[in-house]
Amino acid sequence: MILPRRPAAPEVVVSGGLEETPQGPILVARRRYPLDYRHGSVPLGDFLEASPEVLGLLGKSHEGGSRPDRLLYLDIETTGGPPESGEVTVVGLYADGVMTSLVRHQSLTPQRLQEILSRYDLLVTFCGSVFDVPYLRAKFPGLVLDQPHIDLCFAARRVGLRGGLKQIESSIGLERSPDLHGVDGWDAVRLWQASRRGSEDALELLLRYNEADTRNLLPLARLVYSRLAERYGPDGVADAASN
Repeated sequence: MILPRRPAAPEVVVSGGLEETPQGPILVARRRYPLDYRHGSVPLGDFLEASPEVLGLLGKSHEGGSRPDRLLYLDIETTGGPPESGEVTVVGLYADGVMTSLVRHQSLTPQRLQEILSRYDLLVTFCGSVFDVPYLRAKFPGLVLDQPHIDLCFAARRVGLRGGLKQIESSIGLERSPDLHGVDGWDAVRLWQASRRGSEDALELLLRYNEADTRNLLPLARLVYSRLAERYGPDGVADAASN
């Protein structure tokens, strides 16, 4: 007589384990996937450098997860030199529809900057992974910048948008005010120097230039997400981001 084989325990079949919860034990199976693994047609690696809206979907069904009102857009201006010899002159911070400009010798202090950064779950920049964030860390050694960081420079390349921020703005029809046309990072250095010689107009123009750099990250982030959705389909983007 052949006895039927006893079925294996579920945790053995799926290579998981039982974990206790207030409602009783549950079976949990964890999996790790490489960045080139595809969820449908979408490589998981695309979402490491995707728009903040995509990453916001990761927490859409979880209390306390990343939401659009928990995103902080950041851009800095400097005196033009490397961190060893230069200084941060302006830190632009845009969130919840509010622009905050922290200015050297005025409102820019490590305590004030840290207080604002600590309110937000996700940091969004353009080239910030190679410039803004390392510069801030070098000049403010005690600064805690541990939230996830989306660099739109590299995210934009995923959808065919290349070049500097102003070049991309021009290619997608994002306008600045006429008095900011042609103003670039080196002009920002000269404007700071003029402001230190007493020119209030130079400081005002510098702050409006920095504000444009910072605020324009929001429509760029939305466009990057939109183009990812066009490429992979809205369901593909949402499904990949929520798994």
